[in-house]
Amino acid sequence: MNIVDIAAKFYLLQTAIRFVIDRIVGLFNLAELGAKVEQAGISFDRLSASLGLQSDLMDKLRDASRGLLTDYELQNKVAGALTGTQGQLAKEFADALPSILQYAIAAKTLKPEIESIDYVYNKLVLGVRRGSPRLIDDAQIVIKVAEAYANYRKELGLASGAVLTAAQQQIAVLHEMQRGGENILKQAGDVGALTDSYLKFKANLNTVKNTFGEFLDQALRPSIEVFNIVAESATGVSNTSLKMGQIFGKILVPTTQTLCIAFLFLADR
Repeated sequence: MNIVDIAAKFYLLQTAIRFVIDRIVGLFNLAELGAKVEQAGISFDRLSASLGLQSDLMDKLRDASRGLLTDYELQNKVAGALTGTQGQLAKEFADALPSILQYAIAAKTLKPEIESIDYVYNKLVLGVRRGSPRLIDDAQIVIKVAEAYANYRKELGLASGAVLTAAQQQIAVLHEMQRGGENILKQAGDVGALTDSYLKFKANLNTVKNTFGEFLDQALRPSIEVFNIVAESATGVSNTSLKMGQIFGKILVPTTQTLCIAFLFLADR
């Protein structure tokens, strides 16, 4: 066996080891995704209970999404919109979320060059949270804040000069955005975009991935928790362990290299 053969076999061994490590890392990343999916469900239930959300909100969101988004994505969207809200604003915002999702899908259908459904949805939600017509305008819905406030004062039966609270101003923007959103829905019609099939395919793949991730999380989490306990208990002797590791490394690395060369030499026989 010449040096070229040894180098080639070392390269193949290195490639195989890297492949195995990458696969292991991939499994752990997938398990971590599964933990995030499970946590999103738990957080959604807690948020629903604390705000008194309708029990059928997820069903309405699934219908509004037309299968283009996973439950994990929908739960994250609810959390992003409602976290930190309370009272009447939280109730009205939650009730409007399925419609807001429909507006986002309709805007993407009418203008395919828009980055994504997420882009439009996030603009609408952020526009309401900040009371910013500019953000809502980016989502193809044009509103005027002064008109929004005036219309909401009429809804409440307030005088034209009455001062609205911050929450009332957000609700006013929400209502005005919903009026503009209905026009977007009419313009888009009931026909889906030609890209919907691809988005549904992607969502279905992600659902399978999320489900498998949850399975891996349940399988790996006990071992990871045990490892964390052991690692934390060893904190006090970390310096000693490091020194021992360095000593063993000096011994084991050349020994391992020698054994690998011997193994490759024997395998060539």
